[in-house]
Order: sequence, then structure tokens, then C-alpha cells
Amino acid sequence: MNIALIVLDTLRKDRIAPYNRTIDFTPALSDFAADATTYTNAISQAPWSLPAHASLLTGLYPWQHGASQRFPYLHAGTRLQTVLGDAGFNTVAIHNNEWLLPVTGVTDGFDRVVTRSEWTRLLRQPWRIDRLEPLRSAVIRLGSWGNLRRTITQTSDLSDELSATQSVLETHGDDPLFLFLNLTSAHFPYNPPDQYAEDAAHQYRSRPLENGGPVVPAEIDRLSALYDAEVAYLDTVFGQVIESFKAAGLYDETLFVVVGDHGELLGEDEILGHHFSVRDELIEVPLFVKPPGGGDGRNDTLIETRELYYRLCKAAGTERTDPGRLYPDRACGIYHEPVIYGSRLPSARRELDTAQFYAVADQDKRVLTDDSAVPQHRSPDRQLVGEPSDG
Repeated sequence: MNIALIVLDTLRKDRIAPYNRTIDFTPALSDFAADATTYTNAISQAPWSLPAHASLLTGLYPWQHGASQRFPYLHAGTRLQTVLGDAGFNTVAIHNNEWLLPVTGVTDGFDRVVTRSEWTRLLRQPWRIDRLEPLRSAVIRLGSWGNLRRTITQTSDLSDELSATQSVLETHGDDPLFLFLNLTSAHFPYNPPDQYAEDAAHQYRSRPLENGGPVVPAEIDRLSALYDAEVAYLDTVFGQVIESFKAAGLYDETLFVVVGDHGELLGEDEILGHHFSVRDELIEVPLFVKPPGGGDGRNDTLIETRELYYRLCKAAGTERTDPGRLYPDRACGIYHEPVIYGSRLPSARRELDTAQFYAVADQDKRVLTDDSAVPQHRSPDRQLVGEPSDG
């Protein structure tokens, strides 16, 4: 059996047909969902890429693995790729997400990593020197500014990720395969290929708050439509990935986990992007699981995305013990203090410059911003306090 962990980066669950019947532009995900189990209550452990992926690949909460804006690298945990590699899997990661670059350590342990910035591995040691935190934060701010400036007019293009995936599948040998694939398209700037939209985000003034804004209310509807166009493009590429598995004769021999790392705010609370908030649109993520024998419809069970680590280990015959949830009946996560992006907030939005811990139950969500309420380690006897919040 092979394992494919496919992350659909920055994808809101309400913008794809399996979760919203009014959507008509995600046929590939609809077809896949028909073969899979669709989880309707999956909660990510963070609303942005680095800690969300670190939790997914270690099974730990963000306050356990340590990856945050203050410490932007993985501190602790045995990575899924290491466990599966030790079990005899050929492990391959394919991505173009800047928070998964070698400097962060998240993809350490893969036999092969296909990314466009492999050179950042050279920065690993200085990146982890604590006293260089101010310099590190400045480098990240400058890098994200430069990345946005570079990509603001670039058309979204996942052809490299698709080609790399097809190459891996076509040359697959006898060993079982663990493929981690991150597809980043539904992410600002929203510049979908011409066949999906006639305009692009760079034609508008609005920018995510993590890039300093501004967020222009009159532009939100158009930007939301551009986001949908990016989702339609993502769906097309996802469909091509699935067809590649079928063409290689591996579709029926593979356990697929298809999940979002976090969502995106499109004007809610006057925010564009995925920082400074733990609203439902950010932390409730799509999740599909298709074993080789197929799935079984919809599942409303509350699940933390970090728990997928333990399920995949078990499926591979290398069961590892989940130490358990912080609260047995809740899914928890955190947005750590935004020490990098907080400095970019407009003065009128400074109240957003804070850590936010969240605990979600079926009919209740609580958000705590008091520093004393932010967990530093697992403490099952803690009493959860705070007012219910709708996010």
C-alpha cells in the first residue's frame, strides 16, 4: 500500500462542492469525495502554514513542536516521513510553500524533496540561533515583502508540482511510496490563469493584513471571485494528480489523505489573508480520506488534523501512541503572538496583535487571548475558561 498526503493550501471548505452544494467549479474534488470519506468537522491546529504543517507531520500541538513566528522552525517531534521511511517507504515531498523550505526543518527526513528553493538548507544553523531572533524576523519580513513584489503579477502555475508528481509515479519502484504533495494556488495574490478569470489581484489596491494592507471593502467581492477562480484552477490540477495515479496503476493501491492546512479570510472582520484571527473560515478545513477500498460517505466526528499522523502511522503498520487531546471533547489550536507580521498592522488594528488559543466542540467554540491561558505544554487538568465565541 502507498500513502499520499495531499495538502490543498489555503483552501476554504465552503468554496468546494463537497461542503457547499451551490459550488459548481470543483468537479474533481466532487468526484474524489464520492470515493472517499468526507470529514465535516476537521480542525487545523493553526491558521497558517508553518505550525499547521508541523502539527500534521509530527502529531503534536504547536506549543509542543515549537514552530511559530518567534521560532520559525520545527523544534520537536518525530516526523511522519521518518517513521514511514524506517518502515520501508520511499518518501518524497513536492511543494512550493516558503514555510516548508529546508531552513524550517519541516521536510527533513524525506528521501527526496522537490522544491524551488533547496538552497535555503545552507541557512539552517544560523536560523536557529535564538539571539539572532530580531535579525531573523527582519529577514522574514523583507523576504515576504520581496516575495509578494515578485509574485504580485505572476500567474498561478502548478505545472512544476504536477510534472514532479507524474515523474515520481511513473518511476515508482517496488517499495511502497509515501508522497507528500502541497498544492499552493488559492493563496494571495489571486492571479489565476486566463481561462479562469479576466482580471487579477494585482489590479486592485487590497493586500492581506500580514502584508500591511490596505483592505478596501469595495474590492472584496471581486477578490473573493478571484479566490474562487484560483480554487477552480486548484481543482483542475488536483484532478490531474488523481488521473496520474490512475494512469500509473496506483490509485486503488494508495491510501489518500487530502486536507487543507488552513483557510483564508476574504473580508470577514475586514481582514484579507490568514493571520490575526482564528475564525472558523481559517481553522475548519476540508478533509477527505480514501483507503484502497474506498471511503464511506460523510463523517461528522470532531477531528484534529494532527491526529492524522497517528492514523497514517497505524495504516503503515508502525503504530505510535497519541498522547491525547488537550481536552478530550475539544479540538484545540493556537495562533501564537505574531511577532513578525504584527508590526505591519495598521494602527487602527493593533488589537489583533495578540496570541489566540482556541478550543472547539461540536456546538461551542472558545477563544482565549489572555497569555496565562495559552498552554505551554499538555495539561489535561487545566480548566477551560473564557467566553464562548463564534470566531
